[in-house]
Amino acid sequence: MTTTPPTFASLMPSSVEPPVWIKRLGGVAVAFGILGILVGLCGIGSAIFMDKLAGLIPINAGRGSGPSLVEVMAATSKYQALALTNGVLSMAVAGILLYGGIKLLQQRAKCRSILLNWAVLKFVVAISGTWIAYLSQRAQMEALPGGINPMFSAESWELLQNILLGSMFVWLIALPIFVIVWFGRSKIKSQIATWA
Repeated sequence: MTTTPPTFASLMPSSVEPPVWIKRLGGVAVAFGILGILVGLCGIGSAIFMDKLAGLIPINAGRGSGPSLVEVMAATSKYQALALTNGVLSMAVAGILLYGGIKLLQQRAKCRSILLNWAVLKFVVAISGTWIAYLSQRAQMEALPGGINPMFSAESWELLQNILLGSMFVWLIALPIFVIVWFGRSKIKSQIATWA
């Protein structure tokens, strides 16, 4: 009777493949973290650029029957410092998301608390950013009493802006809500509890 000796691979302990959700959610967190940092940089750059652009526009530019471009830009510029501050905070929050995503991919237990804290901070930044955008758009609409396009009423433009702001807000809070629900699950908590 011949018996074959066990192969070397069968003597080695089998490495357990991590659950698929770790790679997917970690990859999404890293990608959105990088994207958030880049968007924050663009927002800061555009705020600085708009300030410089406002100084270059002649006083009577765009003057027709309505307010000039300078008057419209002046109406929204009072919210520029708030928008700039919110952009910097948004960029910092995106950095936290990036860090939490990296820790999740490394299967570190602290990723859960980092990502849950990120979700709360993201809610705050999303609310403040949406409110600042609303105030800025409202100031712009008030500077244009006839509306942007004479074919549409001011009420139509306001409705469109509110729909866009609402959609933006839903987009901004979708991932934080998912993260809070996902990491609140007992199965996920028990998996993370085994990590270093």
